[in-house]
Amino acid sequence: ASDKHAVEMLRRVVVDDARRLCAPRDYALRWIVTHLLGGTGRDFGDAALSVVCSLSFIAERAREMDSLIADVVLVPRAALLRDALVRSRTHLQAAGSAWLPEALWQRLLGPAEARGHDNVSRLARDARIKAHAELVVSARRACLSPAGSPLLCVLEGHRGRVRGVATFLVNGEVRVVSCSNDGTVRVWDAIKGGNALLVLEG
Repeated sequence: ASDKHAVEMLRRVVVDDARRLCAPRDYALRWIVTHLLGGTGRDFGDAALSVVCSLSFIAERAREMDSLIADVVLVPRAALLRDALVRSRTHLQAAGSAWLPEALWQRLLGPAEARGHDNVSRLARDARIKAHAELVVSARRACLSPAGSPLLCVLEGHRGRVRGVATFLVNGEVRVVSCSNDGTVRVWDAIKGGNALLVLEG
């Protein structure tokens, strides 16, 4: 949906369909936002917003995260996306860009829908679909929120020192697994917190 909307918005600002612009793909990806923002009229700004809120555009530019963020900063009404990319940058560098859809939907979906940001909501929903399609069940380094973020929930229950923590997805829901010196492994809901969903002893 986010890619389709970006194409529709681009069609609004391309006046002469007969005149085809031929540019190398890398050049087009790097400079399209700058060129759109150089245009006059609201449609150009809307098109730039739609482009930066396209999951394909972000996935293609993820290898150059600093450059992508610099482009997003230029686009009016894209602050929510900019903040999510900035907050995800360190984690993505450690985990790889394959985690980008998961990071985007988790950071964007609730805030975008609450604020009525349609383009960012479309992006977040597309990212969630892609993340669920590539269901990740392997353990990875725990990184639920960046350092300095507010506490989201408390996971209580271990009676001994926690020795390890990992996060994973189950049917699109974020889970945390922890193991402890108390001889248990516990599975938690990363969003709601509270008591463990599952306790394995032994």
